[in-house]
Amino acid sequence: PPFFVVARVVGRDGAFELWKQRLVRLCEVSATEPLGNTYYWGQDLDGEPDTLWGLEGYSHAVGFFIGHPSSQVFKEEMALVDSDKLLRNEQGLASKDYDLKHYDQVGGYLTREDDEGKDGENSFVVV
Repeated sequence: PPFFVVARVVGRDGAFELWKQRLVRLCEVSATEPLGNTYYWGQDLDGEPDTLWGLEGYSHAVGFFIGHPSSQVFKEEMALVDSDKLLRNEQGLASKDYDLKHYDQVGGYLTREDDEGKDGENSFVVV
């Protein structure tokens, strides 16, 4: 897909099993998004087992914004994320534990100026 969201979500210790429950319904929502065509989530296996990594692909730059966050399922699941305190440092969608990067291949997938680690071997670009 020409547009990507790469997400890193830092969970609290022991939260991964609950995250799996949340992600099932969130992935079901993603499957219905008209502009979405890729939705992968996985566990960090390099020292942060309660951190999630996601890769979401869209056919248009606004794909992420026009359906997923406004769906009722998304709102319900995010309320459960907050009530279960699944994030490491602070709860809520504005939490610094949600680290989302938006890329587009047309605008320069590998040349985002605001990605401090764009030349690193373990940055979002590597994902």
